Amino acid sequence: MKTKKIISILLAVLMLTSLASISVFAKEQPIASVREFINAPSQYTNNAAYGIDIDGTLNGKLASLGNFGGYVIYEFSKSVQNTDKHAYGVDFIIPGNAFNAALTTQEPGQVWVSQNGKDWYALAGSEHYEDETVWDYSVTYKKTAEANKCDFSDSLGESGTWGCRAQYPLSENYPTVTVPEDEITLSGVLLRKQTSGSTSNGIQTSFGYTDALKNAKKSAPSNPYVENPAGNGIDGQFDISWAVDKNGFGVELDSIKYVKVQTATFINGGAFGEKSTELQGLFVADESEESVGKTAAPASITVGGKKIELEDGKDYYEAAVDGEFDVSVEADANIYINNSYGNTRHFESETEKGIVRVIVQSGNSAPVIYYINTGKSIAKTKITLSDTEKEIGLGKKSKLTAETNNGEKIAWSSSDESVASVSKSGIVTANKLGEADIIATSESGRSEKCKVTVIEPVSPVTVNVTYSVSGNEIPVQKHSISVSSDIAEKYGYETAEKDHNDIDVEGVTVFDVIVAAHEELYGESFKKNPENYLVMSSSFIMKAYGQNAMSSGFIVNGIMPNDGIINLSYGTCTGYACDTARVFDGDEISYFFYKDLKYYSDYYAWFDCDSYNVNAGEELTVSLNGYCAMYYGINDWQTILGEYAQPLEGIQIYAVIDGEKILVGTTDKNGKAVLSFAEEGKYVIFCEGETKDKCPVITNSANVTVNPQQTHKRTFCEWLKHIWEVIKNFFIKAHNFLFGWIYKG
Repeated sequence: MKTKKIISILLAVLMLTSLASISVFAKEQPIASVREFINAPSQYTNNAAYGIDIDGTLNGKLASLGNFGGYVIYEFSKSVQNTDKHAYGVDFIIPGNAFNAALTTQEPGQVWVSQNGKDWYALAGSEHYEDETVWDYSVTYKKTAEANKCDFSDSLGESGTWGCRAQYPLSENYPTVTVPEDEITLSGVLLRKQTSGSTSNGIQTSFGYTDALKNAKKSAPSNPYVENPAGNGIDGQFDISWAVDKNGFGVELDSIKYVKVQTATFINGGAFGEKSTELQGLFVADESEESVGKTAAPASITVGGKKIELEDGKDYYEAAVDGEFDVSVEADANIYINNSYGNTRHFESETEKGIVRVIVQSGNSAPVIYYINTGKSIAKTKITLSDTEKEIGLGKKSKLTAETNNGEKIAWSSSDESVASVSKSGIVTANKLGEADIIATSESGRSEKCKVTVIEPVSPVTVNVTYSVSGNEIPVQKHSISVSSDIAEKYGYETAEKDHNDIDVEGVTVFDVIVAAHEELYGESFKKNPENYLVMSSSFIMKAYGQNAMSSGFIVNGIMPNDGIINLSYGTCTGYACDTARVFDGDEISYFFYKDLKYYSDYYAWFDCDSYNVNAGEELTVSLNGYCAMYYGINDWQTILGEYAQPLEGIQIYAVIDGEKILVGTTDKNGKAVLSFAEEGKYVIFCEGETKDKCPVITNSANVTVNPQQTHKRTFCEWLKHIWEVIKNFFIKAHNFLFGWIYKG
């Protein structure tokens, strides 16, 4: 078994969590100081390790900026020059903690620069000119009575509750800014917004952001303009020449003194929380001994069939377009047309921002950059619905969402409320069999509709499974439980309708089992106030059995449920959340609370049998094996048994005897323990302790039936045989004695 530190690094690769990896930096004199810092409401806000210690980033430590808008402003000890001795034009480097460039793992941070700390210019990354990017987005976070929830409203007209680990910042933790007591508004560039929680949510950028690509190599610059940046790009490379004004056109800066980094996404990652930019360093790029020069101008740039006459030293051009158009660049070099790599890009229509940026770069030279105004048109309202067709069972509810590209508010209506009605927030209620259009209408009058078909209600599915709980002193031993697929809905829990593959979630899920287990254990108390015992938000269990469950997990039939499809970006399968992982008759579900809250190194352990039978006073040998759950659990069971399972040495085996927990054995190096029970009865044995690498075990249990001690009564034939043996042995001894006496005589 590897050390816990290595486990923590590889563990983060499996979860697709925000804290993706750890790099070791040598301690050096910081080149800058922190001027301002605020961690937006998130799972790391007010966290001493990752949400408060922003100064540590200057020495290579990891810190989070939190949800959208969280930011830090660094002031360099001396100005950073926009010099021709910086390879590829890269002037400074801000590494995040990215470990690959997959859509679900990028957490890009937008960067601004300033010469005086007052006038700021965005460094335009690859997504800056894409239609989905919003340059002047803002979110207002509002404190709620619940510590891990924040209400929000934004400049695009959406509001709601961010309930997946969203702490409101405490003013004493962020002394460099003014933190209002009840609500705070943060503004900046928005790259992607996805507020409906899903582990498949994310964004994929090409260059110009931190915490997006593979880990940076300190101060050594890397080319930001490579083809296939997901495989070849390096994180956090920044060129001062990317600076643009509020209209998106270039600004010439010969140096900068201040840098601002801000979380640029408002993405709910479901079970993994918000997408929060992380930082772990700030470096001025190494200088070459001689000038790297500037890339030669391309032979031509053609926009909409019109060739632009390029001039030395000029970066702004106009080329009006109407409808769809192509942009072509004639050059043997790395070329980016907005966020697209290659010599040509086709646009289906005029871009909403009316700007096409062309970057041309070769060798280790700095790039040439062109801004082409294609005729700024007024953005037309576009409505995006979560569904265009939907089936809902009679009497059931389902939520629709709609987003506009310009922040216009949406009004909902139904073509036939007797069939399906809709609330102001888009919750559709199926009232009778039939069809109805649910219509989303913007303030400017544009509309989109979803065709809703109300069908016969589907009968709930019922399964019988085995369920147990371990950790946090929760006394739920392995036992059979019957679960109906409608139990979570019965208690008002909002569960996922689709999994990360966009497949409908049907049947019984792990969360249904957990709800049923709470109902079974707490009875009427749970039925009256389920929130006192069990809370689930955006597929993340926040409270279970009345206790904090933010560090809990589950295993089904020995593994962590997953789709079985290897994601090439990070080499493992994608796991399922509690309300998307389906279970079936006969499955075994183990719900547990992690004991190791730092590295999540707990071992899932199991006995060689589910039940044993032994006589009182006789020895019983049991075997205990296990594997590191979070590290290996997403593999299939045969792979786990063949490659990762190992005997667990030094683990204590306990049994409850006369109401007391009694130690009955300890496993040896082969994972075996010899047990003995003096009295007949039925017992449950379970394990506790740590492996030799100090990893706690996730306890499992087994049943032991102890039969009465065996006493044997001889039959008549057995008595005759016994008497014959006694007589025979007497004559044999007498014969031997006489024979020996005569021989000696």
